[in-house]
This record gives sequence, structure tokens and C-alpha cells, in this order.
Amino acid sequence: LSKSTKSEITYVGAGVLSRFGVVGRLTELEFKFIWRNKRPRSVLLITILFLFYGLLVFPMEEYSGNYLMYVLFSIIITGMFMLNYGQYLLGWEGTHFDHILTRKVSFEDYYLSKFMLFAIVSGGAMLLSIPYAYFGWKILFVLFSVFLYNLGLGSHMVMFFGSLNPKKIDLSQGKVFNWQGVGAAQFLLIIPVMGLPLGLFGIGVLFGSVDLGVAIIGISGIIGLIGTKLWISLLAKWLIAQRYKISNDFRNQ
Repeated sequence: LSKSTKSEITYVGAGVLSRFGVVGRLTELEFKFIWRNKRPRSVLLITILFLFYGLLVFPMEEYSGNYLMYVLFSIIITGMFMLNYGQYLLGWEGTHFDHILTRKVSFEDYYLSKFMLFAIVSGGAMLLSIPYAYFGWKILFVLFSVFLYNLGLGSHMVMFFGSLNPKKIDLSQGKVFNWQGVGAAQFLLIIPVMGLPLGLFGIGVLFGSVDLGVAIIGISGIIGLIGTKLWISLLAKWLIAQRYKISNDFRNQ
């Protein structure tokens, strides 16, 4: 499969996302895959439950004005699905990865469909979090800035680390504390996805402004979004170079 391969995919039925061409149809298939298999479905359901996670911090008097906690919980609320699902990006498809290699779909479209999936779910989480503004408009400012970071930078880091040393996932297992498929790459992923926004926030604090820290997080996300095509292209080139090794590793697991 190469960049010049024409993007085609056989798909029966037309959903809302089909208007976005191959990428939209691939994303629809991804949603169907999630809903039809126990373990990825449990990841989505856990994400919905974590939307209420902010109730542990935002309305509490002892955390009032604690922007560090606001940022940390915003990462979890708007990025939980991306982190939990994306860390096994290729592992979900370990049993049929050879089929992916034979499809007439470019790896750019493959990764763009993952990005669209993250954007839809994280965007939905952001919209459902708007009522947290009841506890203060600045909380909504933090949530939106972190959402931009998760989408603009976090998503690409998740896709890269989720493609490193992937392991097959048993789709029938839906236990919450299931360690199958977990490796060093999954633990390393926590550092940039959760540590980097906290570090960016710290830069603003050093200049004496928590609002600046939150703004830096959001601006970095916007910059990341502007470079989406570049990041996706780099990811696709990397996967092209590693595809046979990854396929062989899956067959030997």
C-alpha cells in the first residue's frame, strides 16, 4: 500500500458521515466496530461515566480556584476515550491487520478516520460538559482549552504511541481492569498526553498568570490542529515503513 494508492472502500449503507468520503465511511465502520464488540464498547461507556468526574472537583469549595486540578480533570473528561481507545490503536485490529494491508485505502485516510473518531467523541464530551459552566465560566474556559490540546496534539501522540509495539486485543473481554495489550508504549503515553498540558500551564504560572497558562494550552492545541495534515502524513509514512514488521508480530502472537 502506498500514498499513490487510490482510496477505495466497499461499504454497504450510507450514514451521516458518508458525506465525508472514504474517511467518513471508515469512521462509521469504526463506530460499528466499537458498538459490536464488548471491550471497545466498554471503553466508550466508561468515557460517558467519566463525564461526571468533574463533580468531584468543580463544585467543591476546597478546590475552588485550583486551576491545576481543573486542567487535570479536564484532560480526563475530554480525553478519556482518546487515551483509553487510542492506546490500543492497532491492537484492536490485530486479528485482521493483514486485511487492512490489502485494502485500497491509504494510510493517511486510515489515520484520518481515527482522528475523526477522536474528534467526534471528544467533541461530544466537550459539549456535554458545558453545564459545568454553572460552577464558573472559567471552568468552561479550561475545559475548552484542554479539549483543543487533546484534539490538536494529544490525538496525534496517542495515534503514534498506540502504533508502537501493538499487541492483539481480545474483543470479547470487557473487564474494566483488563491489562491485555498493555506495554511500555502505553505507560509512556501518559507522559506527553497528561504531563505536557500541565507543563504548558506551568509556563503561564511562572509568568504570574493562571489564565495565561490555560491560554497557552489552548493555543498549542490550535497550532497542532493547523498541522494535522502534516502529522497524519508523518504517521502514515511511519506505518508504511513498519507495516510488515507489525503484521509479522501480530501473526506470532
